Amino acid sequence: LVQGVHRHHSSSHEGMLSAKARAMYELGTGIQGGLLFGLSAAASRTGLVLSRQLGSPVWIPLGIALSVCLTAGGFFLQARGLKDGRAVVVCTYAAISTIAT
Repeated sequence: LVQGVHRHHSSSHEGMLSAKARAMYELGTGIQGGLLFGLSAAASRTGLVLSRQLGSPVWIPLGIALSVCLTAGGFFLQARGLKDGRAVVVCTYAAISTIAT
């Protein structure tokens, strides 16, 4: 979704998105970024829980590593949305999406 709208943005002659395309772009980047932030928190918790339940400490660094990767992806998507969209809209969708995950 984000890449399709971004391609449309790049190919437009004026460099301006239509209002509907801009709203979809903001929605997509905000929700995707928020989902990645929410999954990041879940990955670190899951690593700790699996370590405790299975008695193997190897799950802790795996959960943390996955959490770091997901957080980086969330920052990337949110920064992309903030650069091209309205900050309040992108951050609102990201926060709602994080809470929902």
